[in-house]
Amino acid sequence: MAQDKLHAQKVELRARLLADRKTCGDGHSSELISLVEKHGFRLVAAYANFGTEPSTQSFLDWAVEAGVTVLLPRVANDSELDWHRYEANRLGRGALGIPEPTGLSQTLDRVELMIVPAVAVGRDGTRLGRGKGYYDRALESVTCPTVALVHDGELLDSVPHEEHDVAVDAVVTCSATVFLNQRLN
Repeated sequence: MAQDKLHAQKVELRARLLADRKTCGDGHSSELISLVEKHGFRLVAAYANFGTEPSTQSFLDWAVEAGVTVLLPRVANDSELDWHRYEANRLGRGALGIPEPTGLSQTLDRVELMIVPAVAVGRDGTRLGRGKGYYDRALESVTCPTVALVHDGELLDSVPHEEHDVAVDAVVTCSATVFLNQRLN
């Protein structure tokens, strides 16, 4: 019963935040570029934004120019993502309408930073996604620092979470990077 209540809380919060979501331009990309440059990361997993997700396009363009290798996800099946090298101007549309890479398949074992979308993040690092669990499963397989992108107002004191929800190390909003632990400081 408690699990059903928690699930309902997640559904309600997700619906409310998505209904109120407003995009904010390239602020996320500027913050990401600064973070990647500061740490000298050369292999990053990210995503190509879709709908009202925080924009990553300027970051992806910069990464190609700067020689940073970026892996992007492609939906493999009902529960997993495959990761592929991003090549400029080579995104297709997957079965769900989501921009997906067409490059060669890669593993996440050498990734130095993982950037994931979120609907909200709690100050303890818990991430509320869209509810399918794709990124939680991907986050379980990496040991590198992880960053969630949200719009201003979506970093909350807490979000409902379940045992399988994987925490992130930092949050990038439209206007700031907030470190939630010491992994990226």
